[in-house]
Amino acid sequence: APDVVLMDIVLPKINGIEAMRIIAEEHPTTEVIILSSFIDDDKVRAAIEAGAAGYLMKDVDPSELAMAIHSTQQGKLYLHAEAARRLAEILRPNPNERQESPPSVLTDREREVIMLVTHGMSNQEIAEQLNITLKTVKAHVSSILQKLELGSRVQAALYALRHHIVQLDELQ
Repeated sequence: APDVVLMDIVLPKINGIEAMRIIAEEHPTTEVIILSSFIDDDKVRAAIEAGAAGYLMKDVDPSELAMAIHSTQQGKLYLHAEAARRLAEILRPNPNERQESPPSVLTDREREVIMLVTHGMSNQEIAEQLNITLKTVKAHVSSILQKLELGSRVQAALYALRHHIVQLDELQ
């Protein structure tokens, strides 16, 4: 199984989102970076919610593509600036909507870990920050994904933003 797959969102027989779901099911450790000509809200959101580790435009500079591949191998989300802006707008809470409180199923340590994941830290960086072993971080991440019924670190980060475990302004 490859470590990273570069995938178009528009494919002839199956769309990239569905292909990503198949890859995630059959090869859960494989990261997918979307390369697209399109940057509309629906495509960006669908890709990230399906677990994409990155979203870039097809005309990306080769050095930036290499940087994105290395970042995703470290468990970090890598987004084209416009994709990040659109995603932030989608996730920005509407003050007129009732705010959900974060679920109580996470332990205090798991909340710390999900916050650091949302800040883009790798497992190794989290281990160093919290002064715990890499194995312990991996166990916490697995527990978080299992408890929240999520398939990836990216989905965990989105969950943390949606449920206000981490605020958008904290990521700046």
